[in-house]
Amino acid sequence: MLTLLPPELLFLLAFEHLDHRSVVALSHTCSSIRSLLVQSQSLWSKLVFQKTGISYIHEGGDWREAYFDSEFCSLCPHLSTISNMDVMNERAQMFFRLIEGPPELVSCSGTDCGIKMPNLWLCCTPKCNTIGCSRATNQHGLRHFEESSHSISMKIDTVEFWCYTCMKWLASPTSLPAERQLIQTLLSTFLAPNREPYLSLRKEMSWNDQRNIERETLLLKSTDVDLYLVEIEFMNAWRAFMSTRVAPPSRIDNSKLLMEDASVIEMERGGGLEEDDDDEDSMKGVVLSNTSEKAVRLVRPNLLPFRDFMIVNKVCVNGFGI
Repeated sequence: MLTLLPPELLFLLAFEHLDHRSVVALSHTCSSIRSLLVQSQSLWSKLVFQKTGISYIHEGGDWREAYFDSEFCSLCPHLSTISNMDVMNERAQMFFRLIEGPPELVSCSGTDCGIKMPNLWLCCTPKCNTIGCSRATNQHGLRHFEESSHSISMKIDTVEFWCYTCMKWLASPTSLPAERQLIQTLLSTFLAPNREPYLSLRKEMSWNDQRNIERETLLLKSTDVDLYLVEIEFMNAWRAFMSTRVAPPSRIDNSKLLMEDASVIEMERGGGLEEDDDDEDSMKGVVLSNTSEKAVRLVRPNLLPFRDFMIVNKVCVNGFGI
């Protein structure tokens, strides 16, 4: 009987009165519904929004694929509140007033607070002009979220975005392309003027990816799991694979982190390295004649994290195959 209904009425019945699961289930038995879904990305975007609360997608993305992609749900749904250009422009105007005005007049909106830059956050919810101080001070930014449920906030001095509900920095190096592209659009809007102080903010913003990597590393170090050093070129290639869908890198090769073969040293059965009696800070470099003996190559001196290597945990190694 559904096939006898006009398409307009069928559309209203299916997409205005049924949840996303029911619509997809109905499409298996109703050719008219199935035909509507096949022909329309906008209908799939409605179903995705019903399912996840997410109203944005990466450039060239397919809403039908997004509906069935479990990874898509890792996007921050609260960014949907600021994903259209009208809201971005309205938020940008608020930001312009803060940046271009006298710095001494920009302070926390909390009663009797008075905290000023650099510990200030701007609420990104449309029409909200609240400026909150950080958790390191009087926590008025956090209190504003708890009272209003306004999830997205921006750190004014570094132009970084945080979601209080998702409890994460947005557009980190491991975020999905859709999230990174939306934040990049926001940044382009906020930093559009080609003059100071926007030029200085762009320079400061160039360090944000590095800040996110360091934050993720600190989280790893605080967990009770095995940690591994991975050569930086591989990690950069892996992040590119995860964020832009380019070809994955080959196997990990940490040889650049290690000294040459001549520095191979012998390990005793009990574990640990044999110390030189003459110098407590040195190790006996012994080239092993028997390759079956247990041995380890020393890590090169003067290596720096984020320049030469990254730190990953066991979950990354086993779960993602890196």
